[in-house]
Amino acid sequence: MQQIRGVLLGMLAMVWATGMWAQDKEILFEVSLSKEKLGLNERLRVDFTMNRDGDHFEAPTFKGFKVLMGPSQSTSSSWINGVRSFSRTFSFIL
Repeated sequence: MQQIRGVLLGMLAMVWATGMWAQDKEILFEVSLSKEKLGLNERLRVDFTMNRDGDHFEAPTFKGFKVLMGPSQSTSSSWINGVRSFSRTFSFIL
């Protein structure tokens, strides 16, 4: 559990350091986990989602974990009533 918190804190620090929160439109960056607690040899899915297009995403090292799959990427973009919505997610299985 401490390692998961360390990964999350590291990602939040990286986002803050690059100034992603200060622009004209609000930029959102979220990290979500598939589980709050892990048993021995259970898998964990980690999703990094942002609402802006960008191609300079660098994943953390996931120290203490073995990356079984990833990064896989999904993108969603739509225009509804002249309003654009966008989402890009990078997923890892640990």
